[in-house]
Amino acid sequence: MEMLNRRSDKRVPDGEDASELSGPRARPAFVFCAGGGAIGTAAAGTARSLGMSVAVMDIDPDCLASRSDDVEVITLSEVDPERIGSIQFVVGDSVGGLLRLCETRVPDLIVPAMSGHFAARVAVEFLARRGARAVPCTSLLDRTARRLPPGKILSRDEANAVLVVSNMPGGGTCEPGCSQPRKCPVTDEIRKAPMHELIGSIIAEEADRSTVLAVGTLGEIGVIQGPDLHNMLGRLEPLGDGPTFALATACKCHGIVNFLATGRVERDGV
Repeated sequence: MEMLNRRSDKRVPDGEDASELSGPRARPAFVFCAGGGAIGTAAAGTARSLGMSVAVMDIDPDCLASRSDDVEVITLSEVDPERIGSIQFVVGDSVGGLLRLCETRVPDLIVPAMSGHFAARVAVEFLARRGARAVPCTSLLDRTARRLPPGKILSRDEANAVLVVSNMPGGGTCEPGCSQPRKCPVTDEIRKAPMHELIGSIIAEEADRSTVLAVGTLGEIGVIQGPDLHNMLGRLEPLGDGPTFALATACKCHGIVNFLATGRVERDGV
């Protein structure tokens, strides 16, 4: 389900397992794993076992994914979104690699298996390639943080204007494969509202533009829908000088948010 208002693009998780994309289709689902560590490797193996086409990209040629069974080491231009039965491994920057792949085929699922907020990195790079800049907006972070209920902020990075929010208290650990029921099986706390709705409603009011990308699952690994991220990038292009933009990736219980201000890059002679 998609809910839009004048300033906000909120994509609401529906709790479905992305493995439903397997099975009879006109073409196999295409999964892009941004990072070839333990998470990316596990996601790639699950996707391959479900008959999906898989590409993994990592800057480390000796990462864990490169040593998986049935791996083909190829270049980015050789990635085939319809190839099944093997894991296509590409050495390189997954942010730039995803943007290039999206020019010809948007992945159905994206596994953000690298540190930091992958979707925000993609957005910043997308703007930079169009002569725009995106800088951290601490004032937007501050306004949002003041409106969050007590205990929901897990970490706060002032320098980069990033909030990590969670229903799980610091030091707590979620149960493996948790389906995120309304009553937490670890803390017994009853959730008043899904995190994606809570953070989405606040940033929609505080930022000039905002987006919440839904987190689904592939097995027990978090994924985002490729078309959602691609549509979000399309809505960035009209941004001019000065507007603030908040981008969140969130599920029912956890989320990460980047707060940005945008503008044009000054060039010599312009």
